[in-house]
Amino acid sequence: MHPFMVRPDPNADLKPKSWSSRHYHPAQWEGMDWDPQAWNENWTPAVALARLYNGGVLHDQYAERVPVLEVGPRFYELSDLDQRRSVKLAVDYYGMLEQKSGLVELRDWHTHDRIGVYTQSGMMLD
Repeated sequence: MHPFMVRPDPNADLKPKSWSSRHYHPAQWEGMDWDPQAWNENWTPAVALARLYNGGVLHDQYAERVPVLEVGPRFYELSDLDQRRSVKLAVDYYGMLEQKSGLVELRDWHTHDRIGVYTQSGMMLD
């Protein structure tokens, strides 16, 4: 009788050839971002952002020591991927990372508490 699953050799190296402990896999996020250039003329980044603000996903933006993006109540209902996409769209569209700080602070619309940051490396929630 053959086993249902064959156990791998415990001495086998199962890491991908491009793996490095110092660098993530280069294609890790490939194809995951929204591509506004692929959108039609009726759906632009400005239209998408207006709907994100009107729909309660994003709430406000302003600058203190660093740029701040307040997220609304509907932000928490999104998947982590769509949360990142929404924040990235706003940050890129408004050029918020062009400041010297190199980061955008994410805050809750109700408590005004910091919930995370967005940097060139991506979104990191607290």
